[in-house]
Amino acid sequence: MRTSQRRVLASLFVGFFLAAASLFAQSAENSGTITGAVVDSSSAAIPGATVFLQSAVSGFSRTLKTDATGFYQITNIPFNPYRVSISSPGFGTADLRVVIRATVPTVLNATLNVAANGEEVTVQAGGDLVENSARLPCRYRP
Repeated sequence: MRTSQRRVLASLFVGFFLAAASLFAQSAENSGTITGAVVDSSSAAIPGATVFLQSAVSGFSRTLKTDATGFYQITNIPFNPYRVSISSPGFGTADLRVVIRATVPTVLNATLNVAANGEEVTVQAGGDLVENSARLPCRYRP
């Protein structure tokens, strides 16, 4: 390979690297982060809780689950107001509002209460009750 070709390839590589670094820096300047923990009323972590983030302004949304310690982190969130809904089976839902305005991480912890005890019992009718015993007591007196 000739020296001029090497210089061109090296210049293209450096230019690509600088452009990628610039784009990454710009995205970091125009977005925020939300971190938090999801616990129950006794402060026990709720792993696997669903965290749903949505902006009515931009339509941006993201869904994720908390880790084994009940922690979650959402990064690269564009500056806007958001609705955050956190839920888990057996617990109620926490609906929170937050405005992302800075690159400083926003801490948004949630406490979920145990769901109301709403038990539902379904009874299904079976066939007719039939006595198969040949020895039935009969006390018929005319």
